[in-house]
Amino acid sequence: GTAIATYYADLAEYYEHSMTELLPAGTLVKFGGEKEITKTSGKDNNVFGVISSQPGLVLNHLVSENHLPVALCGRVPCRITGKINKFDKLTLSRVPGVAKKKTWLDTILFRPTIGVALESKQDKTEKLIEIFIHAHL
Repeated sequence: GTAIATYYADLAEYYEHSMTELLPAGTLVKFGGEKEITKTSGKDNNVFGVISSQPGLVLNHLVSENHLPVALCGRVPCRITGKINKFDKLTLSRVPGVAKKKTWLDTILFRPTIGVALESKQDKTEKLIEIFIHAHL
Protein backbone atom coordinates (compact mmCIF):
# COMPACT_ATOMS: atom_id res chain seq x y z
CA GLY A 1 0.00 0.00 0.00
CA THR A 2 0.87 3.65 -0.26
CA ALA A 3 0.64 6.11 2.63
CA ILE A 4 0.97 9.83 3.05
CA ALA A 5 2.17 11.15 6.39
CA THR A 6 2.38 14.73 7.59
CA TYR A 7 3.23 16.41 10.88
CA TYR A 8 0.38 18.95 10.65
CA ALA A 9 -3.19 17.74 10.57
CA ASP A 10 -5.43 19.83 8.30
CA LEU A 11 -6.44 19.66 4.66
CA ALA A 12 -6.14 23.15 3.16
CA GLU A 13 -6.62 24.89 -0.15
CA TYR A 14 -5.40 28.36 -1.15
CA TYR A 15 -7.98 31.11 -1.82
CA GLU A 16 -7.63 34.74 -2.83
CA HIS A 17 -8.48 37.44 -0.28
CA SER A 18 -8.58 41.22 -0.32
CA MET A 19 -5.28 42.75 0.76
CA THR A 20 -7.27 45.43 2.65
CA GLU A 21 -8.71 42.83 5.05
CA LEU A 22 -6.51 41.37 7.80
CA LEU A 23 -7.01 37.59 8.06
CA PRO A 24 -4.65 36.15 10.71
CA ALA A 25 -4.27 32.40 11.25
CA GLY A 26 -7.29 30.95 13.01
CA THR A 27 -9.82 33.33 11.43
CA LEU A 28 -13.14 31.83 10.27
CA VAL A 29 -13.85 32.66 6.63
CA LYS A 30 -16.69 32.34 4.12
CA PHE A 31 -17.02 32.83 0.37
CA GLY A 32 -17.55 36.47 -0.52
CA GLY A 33 -16.10 39.91 -0.16
CA GLU A 34 -13.93 41.69 -2.68
CA LYS A 35 -12.13 38.49 -3.79
CA GLU A 36 -12.89 34.80 -3.01
CA ILE A 37 -12.97 34.75 0.81
CA THR A 38 -13.77 37.15 3.66
CA LYS A 39 -14.27 36.99 7.45
CA THR A 40 -17.49 35.51 8.76
CA SER A 41 -19.84 37.76 10.68
CA GLY A 42 -22.13 36.96 13.60
CA LYS A 43 -25.15 37.07 11.32
CA ASP A 44 -23.84 34.40 8.93
CA ASN A 45 -25.23 30.91 8.83
CA ASN A 46 -22.29 29.47 6.96
CA VAL A 47 -18.56 29.15 7.31
CA PHE A 48 -16.19 27.89 4.66
CA GLY A 49 -13.08 27.19 6.70
CA VAL A 50 -10.32 28.52 8.96
CA ILE A 51 -7.14 30.33 7.91
CA SER A 52 -4.46 27.68 8.48
CA SER A 53 -1.12 28.44 10.08
CA GLN A 54 0.70 25.35 8.76
CA PRO A 55 -1.39 23.12 6.47
CA GLY A 56 -0.75 19.39 6.61
CA LEU A 57 -1.97 18.62 3.09
CA VAL A 58 -2.41 21.31 0.42
CA LEU A 59 -4.66 20.85 -2.62
CA ASN A 60 -3.44 23.80 -4.68
CA HIS A 61 -0.31 25.64 -3.71
CA LEU A 62 -0.55 29.22 -4.96
CA VAL A 63 2.44 31.17 -3.71
CA SER A 64 1.10 34.70 -3.69
CA GLU A 65 0.69 37.33 -1.00
CA ASN A 66 -3.04 37.61 -1.75
CA HIS A 67 -3.71 33.86 -1.39
CA LEU A 68 -4.08 32.22 2.02
CA PRO A 69 -4.39 28.54 3.02
CA VAL A 70 -7.91 27.73 4.24
CA ALA A 71 -8.30 24.59 6.37
CA LEU A 72 -11.34 22.74 5.05
CA CYS A 73 -11.23 19.89 7.57
CA GLY A 74 -8.99 18.41 10.23
CA ARG A 75 -7.13 19.71 13.28
CA VAL A 76 -6.33 23.44 13.13
CA PRO A 77 -5.85 26.42 15.50
CA CYS A 78 -8.95 28.65 15.60
CA ARG A 79 -9.75 32.01 17.19
CA ILE A 80 -12.19 31.40 20.06
CA THR A 81 -13.95 33.78 22.46
CA GLY A 82 -15.50 32.83 25.81
CA LYS A 83 -15.06 29.81 28.04
CA ILE A 84 -14.72 26.47 26.24
CA ASN A 85 -14.50 22.90 27.50
CA LYS A 86 -12.76 20.15 25.58
CA PHE A 87 -15.17 18.55 23.07
CA ASP A 88 -17.68 21.46 23.11
CA LYS A 89 -19.32 22.09 19.75
CA LEU A 90 -18.44 25.46 18.17
CA THR A 91 -20.37 28.02 16.15
CA LEU A 92 -19.94 31.61 14.93
CA SER A 93 -19.65 34.38 17.53
CA ARG A 94 -20.66 38.04 17.21
CA VAL A 95 -16.99 38.89 16.64
CA PRO A 96 -16.16 38.66 12.89
CA GLY A 97 -13.97 35.65 12.12
CA VAL A 98 -14.13 34.22 15.66
CA ALA A 99 -15.89 31.09 17.01
CA LYS A 100 -17.61 30.43 20.35
CA LYS A 101 -19.20 27.56 22.27
CA LYS A 102 -22.49 26.44 20.70
CA THR A 103 -25.39 26.82 23.13
CA TRP A 104 -28.92 25.43 23.15
CA LEU A 105 -30.12 28.82 21.83
CA ASP A 106 -27.71 28.55 18.87
CA THR A 107 -29.22 25.13 18.14
CA ILE A 108 -32.78 26.52 18.24
CA LEU A 109 -31.70 29.35 15.90
CA PHE A 110 -30.15 26.79 13.51
CA ARG A 111 -26.63 28.17 13.90
CA PRO A 112 -24.14 25.87 12.16
CA THR A 113 -21.77 23.61 14.05
CA ILE A 114 -18.34 24.38 12.60
CA GLY A 115 -16.27 21.99 14.67
CA VAL A 116 -15.32 20.64 18.07
CA ALA A 117 -12.89 22.11 20.63
CA LEU A 118 -9.91 19.83 21.26
CA GLU A 119 -8.78 21.75 24.34
CA SER A 120 -10.32 23.83 27.13
CA LYS A 121 -10.09 27.58 27.66
CA GLN A 122 -11.23 29.02 31.00
CA ASP A 123 -11.09 32.77 30.37
CA LYS A 124 -13.44 34.94 28.31
CA THR A 125 -10.75 36.61 26.19
CA GLU A 126 -10.08 35.70 22.56
CA LYS A 127 -7.42 33.01 22.14
CA LEU A 128 -6.22 30.46 19.58
CA ILE A 129 -7.11 26.89 20.53
CA GLU A 130 -6.89 23.62 18.63
CA ILE A 131 -10.18 22.48 17.07
CA PHE A 132 -11.40 19.84 14.66
CA ILE A 133 -13.14 21.67 11.82
CA HIS A 134 -15.74 20.17 9.55
CA ALA A 135 -17.24 23.11 7.74
CA HIS A 136 -20.29 22.71 5.51
CA LEU A 137 -21.85 24.99 2.94
